[in-house]
Order: sequence, then structure tokens, then C-alpha cells
Amino acid sequence: MLLLTLASAASCGGPTGPASEVPGGSVAPLIERAERMRERGALDGAVETYREALDRTPWNDRIKSALVATLAERADKYRDEARYPDAVTDLEAAYALKPDDPALSRNLSVVLAEQAARSQSGAEAKRLRARAAELDPTVVQEGQVVDSALERKLELAFDLVERDQLEAAAAQLERLNTQYPDDARVTQLLIQALVRRGAQLSEQGSHGRAGEALDRAVEVYVGTPGCRAPGWQGCPGQDVRMAHHNRVVAYLNAFQPAQAADALAAARRLGLSFPELESELARQTEFD
Repeated sequence: MLLLTLASAASCGGPTGPASEVPGGSVAPLIERAERMRERGALDGAVETYREALDRTPWNDRIKSALVATLAERADKYRDEARYPDAVTDLEAAYALKPDDPALSRNLSVVLAEQAARSQSGAEAKRLRARAAELDPTVVQEGQVVDSALERKLELAFDLVERDQLEAAAAQLERLNTQYPDDARVTQLLIQALVRRGAQLSEQGSHGRAGEALDRAVEVYVGTPGCRAPGWQGCPGQDVRMAHHNRVVAYLNAFQPAQAADALAAARRLGLSFPELESELARQTEFD
């Protein structure tokens, strides 16, 4: 996890100094309640309860560390949900409590840079990147955001592809493609997973579903920047040819001539020719 380095600070243990006895009574019940909520994943309640305990014992560094760790954990959850402003708010609050923590300043810098990359406002993006660079100049390198969340998820998806868990890989990569539509690595790995999933389904005799997977592969190809150009000049040639060829084969094997005809027509528009598949389609439709 991005913020795992902060987890070691989560335990409140025994208070430092006279922290458990305060004018309003002991904070021990508050700490216990916060810890139970955090264990259940009720991070909102845990944050507020740790804050209440810290307000009553502002000298207690262990409670402060626990609050910082819980804020960081909630920020990581917000980040996975693409709720970047909320993640930044929590990390800024944590950083205000522990401005000398290098892991925390880097994590905040990364999330600011990721929010900047998704901003629709040039002025806001510039402000966010400046703040990110102020916290950790290495996060923004020549305008490229170091997105550790994406790197981690790509590694997991690649591992799924390599282990032929292609349905799970395709689902994971579809989510990433929605979050990072302009990242060529995501697009290419999604296409690879879909093409291999088509082959896998064909081997299992599920030819119609194989055709649907390959339909999606071709659709993703069409959406890539090179394939939007007139004449489709930027499409990766052999990969596109394989995807189009295989989806025609899948629909022919499924005895779905209408879908096969549509797939062949799309291939012809791209300048691809499959005479043997045209002949097989003609044979299937000869007596229709």
C-alpha cells in the first residue's frame, strides 16, 4: 500500500506522560473506541475519536501518531476510489501534525500530482504540481507523474495475464482503462488480455463469447490515438490483424454469420483482407 510505511505509528499503547488522566476524565476509553473502529474499517469514526482524544491531551505523541496513521489510511482508501480532493485533505491534515515525516510528505506529493493530472483546469493543475514539487521534487519528473498506485495495479494485472487468469485480468484492466484512458500501457495490456481471452474461450468451445471478447479488443484499438487518425495509419499492424481475424473465426465457429459478416466488413474498412474467411462465410450463408 502507498501509505504502509505509516502503519507502524498506529498503536497508541500506553500514553506518554499524564495523558490518560485529564480534567474531563480518562481518554483511555476514547483510544480503545478509536482502535476498535479502525479495526472494523470504520475510519471516519476512528479519525473523529482520535481527534477528540488528541484535543483533550495535545501533548500525547502516541495519540497524534495514531491519528496521523488513520488519516493516511483513509486517504489511501479515498485514492483507490479516485476521490483525490478528499485524499489530499486527509494527507494535508496528517502532514500538519507531522511535517517532518518524509514518507508522509512524499505520499502527499504523489496524491497532489495525481490530482493535477486529472484536473480540468490548467491553473489548478499548475498549483497542485507546484505544491507537489515543494513537498518532494522527485515526484514530478519532466511533467510525468510518478503514479505508484497505477504501477502497483498494472503489476497485478500483468501477473493475472501471465497466469492465464484472463477474465479477472480483463476486468481489472477495464477499470484501469476508465481511470487512465490515455495510458498506453494500460491500453496495450487490456488488448492483449482480451485477445488471449478470446483464444481461451475458443479453446473451451465458447465461440460466441470469444467473438464478444475480440469485439471489445477491436473497440479498444479503435479508441487508441493512432487508430483515430485518417486511414488508421497509427494502429499496430500485426496485432490489429490478429484481433480482426480471430473474431471473424470465432463468429464463424459459433455459426453466427451475421456477426461474422459485420466483423469482415470492419476488417475491410481497415484495409485487411481474409479471402479464406470470406469463402467460409459464403459457404455458411449459401442456403440461407
